Amino acid sequence: MNDRFTDRDVAGGLGRWRFRVFILIVVAGLAGVPSLLALDEFSYDLRMARKLCEFEMFDYADRQVAGMQVRYPKHLGEISLEQARILFLKGKAVQAEALLSGITAASVAYNDSRLLLAELAVRRGNNALAKQAYGEYFAKNSAPASTNDDDLEVFKKAVGGYAAILTQDGDGVGAAKVMDYLAKLPSEDGGMDERQIRFLKQQRILAAADQQLQAGKPLDAAVILAALAELDGQPNGLTWGRVDGLYAAALLETAHAQLLLNDPDKAIDKLKNGAEVLNAIEEEIKQERKPLDDSPMAGALYYYGVAQAALAAKIQGTDKAGAEKLLVQALKRLQKVRQQYANSPYANKATPATGPGQTGAGKRFW
Repeated sequence: MNDRFTDRDVAGGLGRWRFRVFILIVVAGLAGVPSLLALDEFSYDLRMARKLCEFEMFDYADRQVAGMQVRYPKHLGEISLEQARILFLKGKAVQAEALLSGITAASVAYNDSRLLLAELAVRRGNNALAKQAYGEYFAKNSAPASTNDDDLEVFKKAVGGYAAILTQDGDGVGAAKVMDYLAKLPSEDGGMDERQIRFLKQQRILAAADQQLQAGKPLDAAVILAALAELDGQPNGLTWGRVDGLYAAALLETAHAQLLLNDPDKAIDKLKNGAEVLNAIEEEIKQERKPLDDSPMAGALYYYGVAQAALAAKIQGTDKAGAEKLLVQALKRLQKVRQQYANSPYANKATPATGPGQTGAGKRFW
């Protein structure tokens, strides 16, 4: 018998031994989790594939999945989902999307496949596919799968993701409807009361209007007026209830809506009327030594500046000096936002490159 080994034999032997060592490491990690002792073989092998991915051992994960396809023909949907995750992590998003699209609604992996497909589509800028995937998920899931923390987190993330895509596409009404799903969450686990959800719905509608404006599309004034009524209409508008943080946020969105309706005078009046509350909230933030970026004054200064720029645009034909004065005041307010509230979401909007002259409601004013 020939007892001499070729380099290929040695390399192959080392490869197999490395694989065994890696598997032993992974198994050791899995064995430390008591609940895994009760898992069936398929679940155990599935966890193994995921652990290999976590360690970025993709070649071994591929081998694990290939073996599972042979051993567990009744679980091909779940295996395809895991294979898609591996492809995604390896930078093969197109192949991953194709694999996910083939998972049928009858598979236990369907819900997870829709969410992963939506995530991949968002990353690749394919909003149409993302909306389709989210729509298919919510068609089967109007509430979290359970009160388990992981299931609640998955559901909340899905609501936020779907609403964000619809907002980005200018579908504020659709995004607002998605926010209703938040009512299905327990209050102690991120659920919100009716007042909070009402606010988030109007905020989505106005953010979507900003996207429409940026894209050069006409605004639906009726939709914005309806949002304004929810925010500021008497006696049940959000700015006519109790005075708290939500009141301040609704006040800012009221000014936002009035700017979208090209009524800067009313926006300024609303901000002036709420100045005492806004300042009080900021003082409280300062006393608690919290970041000023959380202060509603950042948004108030931003919308006030945009409103002044809008007024300047309106009067520049008849009062050039007055228009210039207003514009200087607007620029000072926007500069203050950038300097004093640098990490606020309004700071980026207030920059010259992406400020009110370029995006959102201010596009029509500069």
